[in-house]
Amino acid sequence: MAAGDVHYHSPARQPLHEVLTATRLGTTVDRLAEHRFSNAQRHLRPIDQIAAAFAAAPDAIRRTQEIADQCTFSLDDLRYEYPEELAAEGFTPTEYLAYLAWKGARKRYPNGIPPKVRELLEHELALIEELKYEAYFLTVWDLVRFARRREILCQGRGSAANSAREGRQRRLSANHARAKRGSADRRRPGR
Repeated sequence: MAAGDVHYHSPARQPLHEVLTATRLGTTVDRLAEHRFSNAQRHLRPIDQIAAAFAAAPDAIRRTQEIADQCTFSLDDLRYEYPEELAAEGFTPTEYLAYLAWKGARKRYPNGIPPKVRELLEHELALIEELKYEAYFLTVWDLVRFARRREILCQGRGSAANSAREGRQRRLSANHARAKRGSADRRRPGR
């Protein structure tokens, strides 16, 4: 095979490669020593440069091209795979997320889950299952649980901020703010 031990697409990216290597090794760029390349030559090259470098082995270039032709890649194929071990034994991630969500809803609404919240929760759980994001939500749940047990301040972000729970929190905050304004208005002279 005609390969050049490529680590970056352009020589200008060698400093970034060194930062990533230092991060991976838990050290500084200054202390990389033998883990640092002596030059910036481990980059992608045009085919004419590869042909010149491997002029003595033309079959290597042909074989490399055959292998490259068999490789396919699409960004659509990329998905992060979250750990499934966060689901309790005997549960799939989908089942466990639903169990936790309904348990939380019953705790939040001890007199019965309002129909609108029930409908929203059913919709959100179906969407999460369709997109296969159950393990992601369980990972976030585990991180929040970890933080709360250690009294580390944390708050939700992203589309989950529009969930049933977050909507209720916003309503409570708005009601609290209105109540404070009302009590301030009552204390003003002339009212």
